[in-house]
Amino acid sequence: MKWIFWVLAIALVLIGMDYMLGDNHKKQPFSENSQAITLYEDGLQDLFAFRLSASVTKFEKALEVDPSFAEASIALTGAYGLLGKQDEFTAALAQADSLTELISDPRRRMVAQLRINKHPDTTSHSQRDSLFKRLSSEAPENIFVLKAQVDKAQEGNDMDKAEKVLRQILEVDPNYADSYNMLGYLELRRGNYDQAIEHMQKYAFLSPGSANPYDSLGDILRVTGRYDEAEQQYKHALKIQPDFFHSVIKLGRIYLLRGQLKVGMGIINKVRAEVTGTRFVMEIDQRIINTYWDAGLDEELRPAIERYIHQHPKSYACPYYRAVSLAHQGRLDQSHALMDSMLAERRTSEEYRDSPRMRLYTEKTSLTFEALVSDLTDTPAGRVKAWQKVVALVSEKTPFHDQWKERHLLAAALLDAGQPGTSLDILEPMLLVNRNLINPLILAVECNLALERPDIARKFLDQLKWSLSRADKDLPTKKRASELETLVVAGEKVIAFDS
Repeated sequence: MKWIFWVLAIALVLIGMDYMLGDNHKKQPFSENSQAITLYEDGLQDLFAFRLSASVTKFEKALEVDPSFAEASIALTGAYGLLGKQDEFTAALAQADSLTELISDPRRRMVAQLRINKHPDTTSHSQRDSLFKRLSSEAPENIFVLKAQVDKAQEGNDMDKAEKVLRQILEVDPNYADSYNMLGYLELRRGNYDQAIEHMQKYAFLSPGSANPYDSLGDILRVTGRYDEAEQQYKHALKIQPDFFHSVIKLGRIYLLRGQLKVGMGIINKVRAEVTGTRFVMEIDQRIINTYWDAGLDEELRPAIERYIHQHPKSYACPYYRAVSLAHQGRLDQSHALMDSMLAERRTSEEYRDSPRMRLYTEKTSLTFEALVSDLTDTPAGRVKAWQKVVALVSEKTPFHDQWKERHLLAAALLDAGQPGTSLDILEPMLLVNRNLINPLILAVECNLALERPDIARKFLDQLKWSLSRADKDLPTKKRASELETLVVAGEKVIAFDS
């Protein structure tokens, strides 16, 4: 569904704790009705803390009291977007767009337009670049203008610019807690994990009653393999806000990363039932597919893909999954034809032209599909070339921790191509960040066995066994670890005999 990319792109811009419009940071009321203003401010507090249903209620009441309250309508749009409710989002956006155009004060109207005009269906969408440029000059310390600058910098992969603007926001408002959240993720993207944790701790200090800081801290700990600590952070978030399903999903993911598929999938399927009718069902179904793929559960993977195709036929990922499914059935001509058609449509779209994220997503989809087909049909050397193209693309555009799947598949192809040393060069930087990555650990053992280094293979194997210590007994990777144990022992005996 195309709408989801625009929802995610504008969601952070729609969220705001402040409503400063003047050059001297003087607050100007958006409504003549004090009750509406109070409801709006309280709703923003809830929205910022991701108490989304509560924020919706307050924004709707604010609009009942003052039907012309454009900013309340804009904030309501953001809440519906984050809730994943497409129909409500679309209706709220139309209302917000209409009310925004009726604002008489030019500065207030331009800021309101800036908050919503990333969406192609808004009246001011064609003016977004000129509005951004003008407001950056005329209202350089406006919170919404600064947040838009952060988003633009991140889209252009300019992390230095994003950091500079985030620190400007803190100069305007030292208690603007979400800046620390964004700084934390920025440092995570850079690979500065200790600094990322420090920022998230500051975020939690400024927002102790909110679930999101602990959820965010859990994300950093999860990436670095500190799964037990991440689990505690997600549980703490849920203690504060039991319905914060982002943390519920991530808690399930922790179990999956440990190889506890039964518990993890149980949690994820329970959440799936609770979010029926929202975009999160689609995200959860993608998580389920990735889980089965990572675990090597082919029998479970195929029906999961078919369910996705059946239940999300209009989603952006559906043509890709259909093409992959056809390729696995050996229907390569149909598979390639479907992908070619999808890519041609996307590359001529307005979203592709205007959004660096959309261009990256599209080109990554194209190269990944070719690499997956190569895994099915090509020689190891051909597979290496295909995955090298994918890794080259993501290396320049995405955080290191978001490249691990592609790097692992490249490393696997390199091992099959008789290059275990080069494969290890790919694997070891990942394992330095997170030593509990089960599939890369398996591959590292295999590479060292291929290099006839059972002593080093033993070190990776011991870590693998520890990482699998709580995994399901019937997990395929656990069986593979047992097979590798036999091979390592045999290699150790040869070394001992020779010496």
